[in-house]
Amino acid sequence: MKVIEDLKQLEATINVNDNDINRISLVAIIYDALASYYLKLGDFSNVSIYADSKSTTLKIRSLSQYHPSLASNYLLLAESCVRRSQYRDALQWFQHAVKVQALNLANDDIAIKLVHYQMGDTYSKLNQFDQACQNYEFAETNTDEDTDQDDEDTENRDDHKRLIARASMHQHLAKLYLQRADLKMAIVKQSKCIETLEELYPLDMAFYNERLADAEILGKPDNAEDIYNKALWIQTKVYRYSDGYWGEIIRKVGRYYERQQSDKETAIGCYYVAIREPLAPETAISTYYALGRLMPISKKHQKSRIGFYKAANKLVPIDDLYLKAIVQAKCSTCQKSTDNDTTQDETADDSDESDDDDDDDNQSDEVSIKYTDNVTPSFPPECEDTVCKIGEAYRRLDDQEGLVNYCKAIVRKSSKAKITLDFDVPSYNKSDFDERIYVQILSEILRLCAEQSRSYKISSNENFTLRHLADAHFQWALVLQNNEDYSQAIEHYFESCTLHNRCNNQTENNVQLIDFIKKLEANKLNDLTALVSEYVSISLTDGPYLWLRVAAGYCQCDPEDDQSTDCLKKAVKACMTARKHTIESMTSLKAVCDYTILRIYKDLPYTDKLGKIYVQEMAKNDSYRQNQANLTLFDQRLLCQWAHDFINNYNTELEQNDNEDEDDEIEIPDTVAEQFYVPSLDDAMNNFDASLKCLGDVLILLGDRDGATVYWEWTISECESYYSKAVSF
Repeated sequence: MKVIEDLKQLEATINVNDNDINRISLVAIIYDALASYYLKLGDFSNVSIYADSKSTTLKIRSLSQYHPSLASNYLLLAESCVRRSQYRDALQWFQHAVKVQALNLANDDIAIKLVHYQMGDTYSKLNQFDQACQNYEFAETNTDEDTDQDDEDTENRDDHKRLIARASMHQHLAKLYLQRADLKMAIVKQSKCIETLEELYPLDMAFYNERLADAEILGKPDNAEDIYNKALWIQTKVYRYSDGYWGEIIRKVGRYYERQQSDKETAIGCYYVAIREPLAPETAISTYYALGRLMPISKKHQKSRIGFYKAANKLVPIDDLYLKAIVQAKCSTCQKSTDNDTTQDETADDSDESDDDDDDDNQSDEVSIKYTDNVTPSFPPECEDTVCKIGEAYRRLDDQEGLVNYCKAIVRKSSKAKITLDFDVPSYNKSDFDERIYVQILSEILRLCAEQSRSYKISSNENFTLRHLADAHFQWALVLQNNEDYSQAIEHYFESCTLHNRCNNQTENNVQLIDFIKKLEANKLNDLTALVSEYVSISLTDGPYLWLRVAAGYCQCDPEDDQSTDCLKKAVKACMTARKHTIESMTSLKAVCDYTILRIYKDLPYTDKLGKIYVQEMAKNDSYRQNQANLTLFDQRLLCQWAHDFINNYNTELEQNDNEDEDDEIEIPDTVAEQFYVPSLDDAMNNFDASLKCLGDVLILLGDRDGATVYWEWTISECESYYSKAVSF
């Protein structure tokens, strides 16, 4: 390890033969750090050299035989003994540590109690039940009074250490009771171990479960609710360790019921609970707005609707003009309906001379009051480029219906102005798997075309109306595409592209795009490969993204389908094409290519030469030989571990199969495997960089829901493995 080499070089530069306490302390720190690193590597002889022969000797000679830092030396030596199953020697070192701690700390200090937990575990390994219980009892005394510290962060860390120690205690006691044939107590202790482990799960487990649910809801919405609830339960358990917005998960559960189950009543219940919990400001606005939007449009619920809309309006910043206009329009419309109710009620009281028992008349009074929530906001004159920015505001409010109604109003208005288009949607067969992917990719390409067309300057002021209409079709198509209504989305994207091209000046920059649209209209690009290749020739930077979308589509095939083998081969080729199009700055997309290929072969019962070629390509340029700056350690660990798995499986198959093809008999050499450095699980867990985007997030953006699901399931299993090992002292 480079850090060990650096520490040794530093050690060599410092002279400790004088009486300079600062130099002596620095060298002692270096010795302790080296001992700790060697313990991680399992180099126990060097642990003994640096923790005992060097550090301990130096501290006793130059500082004091009861110096507080000696306790850490004795604990390192004790752990080294435990890992070598030298339990009696370990107990002696633990006792040395406690002796030093007792002279420097209060008797009930958490540090002393943590050592007694470890001594209890060690006695358990020696099957000395009474001694184990004696140490556990001391460690457990006054546990509720030990958190009396000024530093809240230190308190939380100590609580976490104690929970780990307590889980280990219950685990060891369960084994002891089982050996004594006391099954009832063994079950009790094992249950307590599990309960403690569940409390140990930190917020990252909630985060990963939440992301898994985000992926599941794209393809398997029935599983999403349970996973969201698991994430919510974990967040609730560890709420005292975080100031996170855990109400956002409840809001996602509500959105699941609203979008996936069309269960507005349950959605309202979830949203109502969410607003009573911590929420990010933007999420709070959309949640209050959703409650107002979903409440029944009736006299009985009118005040509640107004209250929710007003609550949303209060949270919207004054300078957020578009969001403010939409929410205020809802408030004013509801208020007008309420004022009309009051007027009608007063009129009814003055003129009510009919029979009060006439049920039909009473019902007609209620029905005659009309409520509306379909209103087009009026925007201030300073709002420019209105349609796209209003569309973004509606999406921030999660109001698809409101956005579609807004776009429909623009389209209806333009139809009165006799703006018409000659347009035919490209034909395709929905029952064919290839053509289903074709439709998805076509809608995405048309979205990119519309965005690119809009970037060009319009030819005259008269064409502002055309651009306004083009933007409306574009925003409408975004909603349709998000709801997987690809055929309708394609139609509106075509409308948008055609209108944009009509109002733009034709230049060298956009002439290729115009020709591409003409080819689509003439049905000249009905083949998926031809479609993507043609568009990528216009926009090279979109190549990796689109080919990965193609690969994600083919990866969704049913493994039991007759076409599955062919589909997966197409997915592999699409990934290889995507990787060829990546440039140096596209680290995330390149990693997604690697992930997708390795995932395909991980699920396949065989490997092949195509996979071998790809893995060898991955190994070039030393890209995975060390930690990558743009990848989380979790992602590096996953990709490198899966690369090793592929290499092992490939070479194992060659040994088992007597193939006559000499080229096939060439194994993947060890030099290739050496290019894939697998970070330890400890490093991945303890060095998480929140500023980096996880592969799972990129996969969701690419629409690869199956790939994202597998990613987050793997991440969760890694976390569970880490936390379960944490209690095995």
